[in-house]
Amino acid sequence: MAAEGRFGEAAHLILFRSIEDIDGRWPNLVRPALTSRDIAGHRGLPERARQTFGEIARVVERNVFGGADLAAADFAFCRGAYQAFALPGAPT
Repeated sequence: MAAEGRFGEAAHLILFRSIEDIDGRWPNLVRPALTSRDIAGHRGLPERARQTFGEIARVVERNVFGGADLAAADFAFCRGAYQAFALPGAPT
């Protein structure tokens, strides 16, 4: 998607993958009715995970709810944040 310039869709996919990772690491934390903001503020997540997920969610919200087009830099930011979250110690 990102290679085709569809940065908003690619960032949204990263958000969904992050939710899957959270659900895998902290079972029963993610519920169908929770929003990304709810998840980002959930006290059941470690601070670093809340912060990183929240950063990704804010970028995606700007696109999905604010109607802003995302640029390559926005996608790169989300990808780097996801790598730091999902692959601790990996270069970003």
